[in-house]
Amino acid sequence: MSHDTVEHNPGSISVNSSLTDCHYYNKLDEDADKRVRDLAKELTYQSLNNDTDKKDSSKPYSSASHDLIKTLTSISQVPGLSPFQTSDKIDTRLDPNSEDFDSKFWIKNMRKLFDSDPDHFKPTSLGIAYRDLCCKGIASDADFQPTVANISYKLLCDFYYNWFKSNDESRYFEILKPMDALIKPGTLTVVLGRPGAGCSTLLKTLAAQTYGFKVDSGSKISYDGLTPNEIHDHYRGEVVYCAETEAHIPQLTVGQTLEFAALLRTPQNRPIEVSREEYARHMTKVYMATYGLSHAVNTKVGDEFIRGVSGGERKRVSLAEASLCGSNVQCWDNATRGLDSATALEFVKALKTSAMVLQTTPLIAIYQCSQDAYDLFDSVILLYEGYQIYYGCATAAKSYFERMGWFCPERQTTADFLTSITSPEERIAKPGWEHKVPKTPKEFSDRWRNSKEYSELIKSIDSHIDYSEKNDMRTEYKSAHVAKQSDHIRSSSPFTVSFWMQLKILTKRNWWRFKGDPSVSLMTIIGNSITGLILSSLFYNLADDTSTFYYRAAAMFYAVLFNAFSSFLEVISLFQKENPEDSSFFS
Repeated sequence: MSHDTVEHNPGSISVNSSLTDCHYYNKLDEDADKRVRDLAKELTYQSLNNDTDKKDSSKPYSSASHDLIKTLTSISQVPGLSPFQTSDKIDTRLDPNSEDFDSKFWIKNMRKLFDSDPDHFKPTSLGIAYRDLCCKGIASDADFQPTVANISYKLLCDFYYNWFKSNDESRYFEILKPMDALIKPGTLTVVLGRPGAGCSTLLKTLAAQTYGFKVDSGSKISYDGLTPNEIHDHYRGEVVYCAETEAHIPQLTVGQTLEFAALLRTPQNRPIEVSREEYARHMTKVYMATYGLSHAVNTKVGDEFIRGVSGGERKRVSLAEASLCGSNVQCWDNATRGLDSATALEFVKALKTSAMVLQTTPLIAIYQCSQDAYDLFDSVILLYEGYQIYYGCATAAKSYFERMGWFCPERQTTADFLTSITSPEERIAKPGWEHKVPKTPKEFSDRWRNSKEYSELIKSIDSHIDYSEKNDMRTEYKSAHVAKQSDHIRSSSPFTVSFWMQLKILTKRNWWRFKGDPSVSLMTIIGNSITGLILSSLFYNLADDTSTFYYRAAAMFYAVLFNAFSSFLEVISLFQKENPEDSSFFS
């Protein structure tokens, strides 16, 4: 029995759910198969291709995923109107200020709005395919921390090794061993592994943020034909990495923090007759309502010293901020840390809906994943001390290791079972399989690479890379990126708004910050004014001859010295203003 699938085309929004793309997709009954086919025809305008169905012992899909899929079948019932300018005629489910606001309904409406005029909106999607991905870091015994005394020697050593000993492998150790995967748009992928397995390194590598380590020259990473260097230089805002910890300006309110992100990512090809400010304000309200932050719109974000929202709410601000950017590829590193189970599940559901409707490509590293959350994932990557020991359909992962000879205790979640496989103290072999199952990470990796699933994965990766290169997808993606950019900006620039717009928005943010906590700025002005009066009084009633030369020189020297020392205080202020996420999120 064959099933219809939709071939990926980044020039348009396409369907690529786990039900139709997964190579380990179980056979469905005729009614379910018909629903999937109807859904694919309803969401796309592309020709359908046949794909051979693969049999699997696991369930075809979970009830949680099925509920989300059913929400897409009603996309024809949404109006497909611009929700940015509210009026009495607009559906209250599209108004973030209404108690009837429905985020799923809003996303489906936006999808239909984009499909109504694809030449104007140019919706995009971006998949990731990599072969033999290997990351290396410099060994601790081959490097040292620079100081004031040895900084010159450090620079000379780095220059020598970078230019003359770049192929010296003795200085490096492998953080990630060679691994392969194909992550298509519209799928939600979870990265599992114990701390130290390499989950964060993998996400940073896929987000093209490899500072502190390097990707092996033999690795091949393709973003639908785009290289990591092209992503880093021209499309940083489309591939983002959300770190585990939060970094916000504590003086800003939740609404100001999110509105700042929305202003920097407001596209030029937004709905007609909608200003940038209206677009940014509406998007801010939508994501605050989606993540349950509407009540904290005027509350400061805060930090350890400034009272603000709670730790869980601050985490939700980070999630809303990253989601607000509308990036095609989103790498979330332990994103559910600090969230309760219900909020974490809602977050995963929001990503699932966004992936299926807007064709984003989210990857999430989770250390504690409930069964309900795991059932929403389409694919799973399992890492074991830098080795990839499984990649494939999330519903087939458990049966893969059970066939290998491992036992899953009752009531243990699938995510916990997969993670326990990478722990010698936790994993349990079936009776009689104690000497047949792999033990070391290398043995697990070899077993995976010799499996039938791996050989099918390699064929899919090679086929996808060849298709991307032959159809020149990078040209279509660049055209869509240029359509989002404001006027008077280079087409090769990674930014969405021009330099003068950035300057205006940053000035506005600094004004918000000053209003949020004017004490430091006012004390600086008052202190400098008083010091200036004291220094100027030293010149009062001095004689106009050389006998006062020493007094005048001492007063001038003290004035210069005071300004030099006071500038050190600006370093603290500079660190407070600097947001490390700005360079990637708001490009």
